[in-house]
This record gives sequence, C-alpha cells and structure tokens, in this order.
Amino acid sequence: EARNAPASGPTPTDIADTYMDMVDNYVPGPYGGRTVLFWPEEDRESSGEALGHWRRICPNVEFRVLPGNHISCVTRFAETFARELNACLND
Repeated sequence: EARNAPASGPTPTDIADTYMDMVDNYVPGPYGGRTVLFWPEEDRESSGEALGHWRRICPNVEFRVLPGNHISCVTRFAETFARELNACLND
C-alpha cells in the first residue's frame, strides 16, 4: 500500500540535527562596530562569562542584562526590554 511506503526527504529530527551541527560549527568573523547584546540574567552562562567570549569578536560589545530567561526577557519583561532597546537607539 502507498500509505505504508517510507516518507522521502529528511525527517524533522534530521533537520534539527543539521541545524544544531550548523550552530555548533559556526565561527563568526570579527566586527569592530558598536554591538549591544541583551543578555537574560537567568541564562546558564553568566553575563561576565559571555562578555569575555563576545569581546573576542566584538571588542566594542556592550551588555545589557535583562530580567528573566531566553524567552521571558522579551515576553514577560517586554517593557524592560523595550526601555533598554529604546535607550540604545537614542544613544
């Protein structure tokens, strides 16, 4: 039966694995311009640790720590994020 034929093409798991391989192997080039990074305070990596990594490719990086985690810093704490973003845009 045609319904029992194997699906062709990559599975969702194949796609997710390929995406993670790309993320894991991506090496950005240096950037000397102004960079502002919004960092969630609940991230497993501290903002201090992350700042050290980011400074290697963006020496002018500025960190703005936001309350919450990766998702809640721009949802539950959207007002705080908006204030910080507005301050950056007005600098």
